[in-house]
Amino acid sequence: MRIPDISMTAAKSLFLKHIHSLSLLCAGLALASCGGPVANPTQYLVPLEGDWRMMRGDDPGYAALEYDDENWPTVVLPRKLLMPADTDDLFALNLREGEAAPQKGYAWYRKRFELAELPPVSISIQIGEIQNADRVYVNGHYVGEGGRFPPQFRSGWSRFRSYRIPAEYLQAGENVVALQTYFDSEAWIAGPIQLVDQSTAGWNQMVNDFFLNHGLEAMSFLLVAIGIFFLFFYAQRSSEVEYFYFALSAFAVAITISLQYFENKYPEVPFSSNTILKITQSALLYFPALLSLFYKYYSDGVVSRLRLVISLLLPLVVVVLMASATERSDILGYRNLFLITIPFFIIDLLTQSIRQIFKGNKKGMLILIGLLPCLLLGVLDVLAFAFRAIDSSVALFIYGIPILLLIIAAQLSRRFVQSLTEAEQLNVTLRDMMDSFARFVPLQFIRHLNKEQITDVALGDAMRNNMTILFTDIRDFSRLSEGMSPEENFRFLNSFMRRMEPSIKVNNGFVDKFIGDAIMALFSETAEQAVRAAIQMRDALQSLNAHRAEQGYQPIDFGIGLNSGEVMLGTVGSSTRMDTTVIGNTVNLASRLEGLTKVYRMPILISQYVYDKLTDPSEFHIREVDLVRVKGIEKP
Repeated sequence: MRIPDISMTAAKSLFLKHIHSLSLLCAGLALASCGGPVANPTQYLVPLEGDWRMMRGDDPGYAALEYDDENWPTVVLPRKLLMPADTDDLFALNLREGEAAPQKGYAWYRKRFELAELPPVSISIQIGEIQNADRVYVNGHYVGEGGRFPPQFRSGWSRFRSYRIPAEYLQAGENVVALQTYFDSEAWIAGPIQLVDQSTAGWNQMVNDFFLNHGLEAMSFLLVAIGIFFLFFYAQRSSEVEYFYFALSAFAVAITISLQYFENKYPEVPFSSNTILKITQSALLYFPALLSLFYKYYSDGVVSRLRLVISLLLPLVVVVLMASATERSDILGYRNLFLITIPFFIIDLLTQSIRQIFKGNKKGMLILIGLLPCLLLGVLDVLAFAFRAIDSSVALFIYGIPILLLIIAAQLSRRFVQSLTEAEQLNVTLRDMMDSFARFVPLQFIRHLNKEQITDVALGDAMRNNMTILFTDIRDFSRLSEGMSPEENFRFLNSFMRRMEPSIKVNNGFVDKFIGDAIMALFSETAEQAVRAAIQMRDALQSLNAHRAEQGYQPIDFGIGLNSGEVMLGTVGSSTRMDTTVIGNTVNLASRLEGLTKVYRMPILISQYVYDKLTDPSEFHIREVDLVRVKGIEKP
């Protein structure tokens, strides 16, 4: 298959544009997580990783310094899957046929270590992470705990343990660390496990608290704000469904992160640990489906009904099963069953992205760029925890999903800003167009049709109204135009009409039409305004003729006819060409009166109907001229 050069060039350019900053972000996270010894050189360190003695049960006597643990099985710490599966062989459980191994319970871990002399500085014991709850003793003395033991069980996972050891608890020679734990369905103890000086302990605590709790919690609040923003955006633009599903995706990740944080930070929250687990895992299970639907709407604009139903109902089945479960092991079992389907959602996202790239659509790079931090941080975690190639105590992959959403949010925001800019430019263009249209179709005319703007006007719209009509026409224009070129004709007419229109506008009238050298204006308020406009137009003529005389041109003259009465304002034409017009005998009579100004050699003629509408005729110098029957009208 040949890929268009332009499409691949654009895609490559977009990819390279973001790859550098994303690499720096991931590298920064990695350096921050494994920079403890470099940024804060260790003054005192006693590693405690390696062989530990282990025993099931909750006997508090196991914490004593003198307790004999020689017969306890040995297990290597740190380690995943400590209990129950990986320790069954250590204890050779005698289960009856069909009986399952216990999924929860207590376990103790003990380790002896030698101190040639008492530490010269105050020290702490640090353990990376324990699932689920723990208490730590040194030489039989309690030094700290995480999570909460039954009956008020609280999971203390995703929390870095750092417990200060008072100096009097230690002794030169043999010492014992005893770790009491409670596991429910999941069990691990993560590194590092060590004794360190208080300065190093504070640094490690700060770094791990930030990455395991505070940094993620800050991201969760940011995701909530992003979700609210895009949900509001969807409420305003419901046709763009992708914003709705992206908002739900952000909420799902925020819920997963924030509730875990609250369980660790605020153990008094009024929910059981299992209830919190159900909520967080339900949100987590819906995330891939919601993200897939978002991207499908974003890239294609439409989602088939079958895909929509499967994407939303499949997680719902698991959520209902988890909600009905009472044991933590059942909740996680249903969760793990659904996790099998997640690779299909990931493959679907990648397939959509690649398909969009081959189409030359830049949207195809969105998910690929967003997944890049997930992949890079995942590789760093593998190097750190599987191969020990990097000195890191913080799992960074968990940051991949929030970063993915933040990258998508940034792209969507950029798209929104571009749309807003384009809309503003379009508004400017439309405003200019409306101003241009207003020069062709007066806004006052549209208002008389009870319309707000020209786009509301349709063919055949019409309204009856009482108005005063003004007609004016240049006398002997044919003779004048014979001596001018077409360009000079246009300049002359524009100069003339530019001087006449202000007299009309200042008296609340508007020009309906320029008909060659003639002007037709409408006045809807009072007849006085129309008469004043006619007089001011005559005054403007004197100024124009004075100017023409200075330029060596002959003076011009025109007559004005005015009539008042009922007219019909409306639109006429066809589906492809439409114009506004005013019709009725009132209009015809005004035109005839303008023609009679030549016969009677009068600059302005008004009809009896105009005179009768004048509030104070004595304001003007008016005299009766004649009683005539004009062409087309029977009544004189």
